[in-house]
Amino acid sequence: MESEKESLREALREMEMKLIYCKKELTKENEKHENTTNMLIQMKLEMSESVKTKTDARVERGLRHSTERILTLEQQLKEHEAQVTFPENLKSYDLLVKKDTKVDRYLRVLSTIEKHVGPENVNQFVRDFINWVSDSPNYDFNLRLSPFQSFY
Repeated sequence: MESEKESLREALREMEMKLIYCKKELTKENEKHENTTNMLIQMKLEMSESVKTKTDARVERGLRHSTERILTLEQQLKEHEAQVTFPENLKSYDLLVKKDTKVDRYLRVLSTIEKHVGPENVNQFVRDFINWVSDSPNYDFNLRLSPFQSFY
């Protein structure tokens, strides 16, 4: 009977040792599971950030493209509005009566000049052009008075 008790005690100790070992292993497995879960959560966050960043970049590119397109269309519209219409559609200059109509014609011509010589060169071009017209025998416009004109 004593040996049976002793063998039962020994079996109980072995079971307690196995139980302690199983608890330690279970704790390790729980920690591994928790680490894996945390890693998965972190990866999911990183993936969502990556997707968000890619989406933001795509949206930004689309916005930039749309803005550029709008600016291009606005520029084309300005050029179209400033474009001188064909001569057959324009009234003759001597038929223009209203000052606003004449000013509009001046602005359209200046806009065309600006388009051809560049905005930074308009003043110089107009100055040179007026001097050229004044010196040309083909036109009766002169910046200098003739001796006859200065007499009066």
